[in-house]
Amino acid sequence: MAKILSYYKGEGLVEAQIGKHRLMVDKPRFSGGHDRGPTPIELFISSLGTCVAMVISTYCEEHGIDATDLQVEIQYETDADQTNMTCMTVDIEIPNGEIENREKAIERVAKHCSVHKTIQNLSNIEFSIMGKKEIISNVW
Repeated sequence: MAKILSYYKGEGLVEAQIGKHRLMVDKPRFSGGHDRGPTPIELFISSLGTCVAMVISTYCEEHGIDATDLQVEIQYETDADQTNMTCMTVDIEIPNGEIENREKAIERVAKHCSVHKTIQNLSNIEFSIMGKKEIISNVW
């Protein structure tokens, strides 16, 4: 099973180790963050946006469509306390590509990005919690 490790660095800052890459993620300002990195929600949304851009650019390349400057913009709304997303809109611009009535096909491709499929199909997330005592007992 693949894994990503996240380490609390203090003052709301968390470092995510993603393979050989490291990414700093901060709390939102309204929650005491200091804008030292994207918030978890921003990171989640950027995962969707980058995934959509990747699958669409591949589609464009395979069909002779110029994907130069392709852009995916995601707008989203949150609930009143800004802790949960309530809706999002994904706008895809292919400014240099002649898409010639391929809008529906491109939308189908976008919906097949692995992040979108995961959002649609994920049915369960399991949590395992270990404190100091449990961690020490697992070592011995």
